[in-house]
Amino acid sequence: RATHAHLVLLATEPRYRRSGIGRSLLLWLEESATVAGLDFIQLEVRRNNQSAVQFYENADYQVCKVLPGYYQNVEDAYQMRRDLIQPAQQQQRPQ
Repeated sequence: RATHAHLVLLATEPRYRRSGIGRSLLLWLEESATVAGLDFIQLEVRRNNQSAVQFYENADYQVCKVLPGYYQNVEDAYQMRRDLIQPAQQQQRPQ
């Protein structure tokens, strides 16, 4: 069974940034993944994109690891993740 959603792209047009659209889209994804019974959401973000890293950290995503050369073998990425269920709930889920 699928255990997680993988966020590949979340972008807003520059003139609409910081207006709540990105956060609304992220909340929709999180709610949809929760309804689908998924355990977590995972994504990759450029390590040097501090505004994106901060956006996800503000939404309770945590850096899991650094992925060296993730972008065209040149730029590093952070792999980030947000758990949707508590550890006690994970143990109760059938595999």
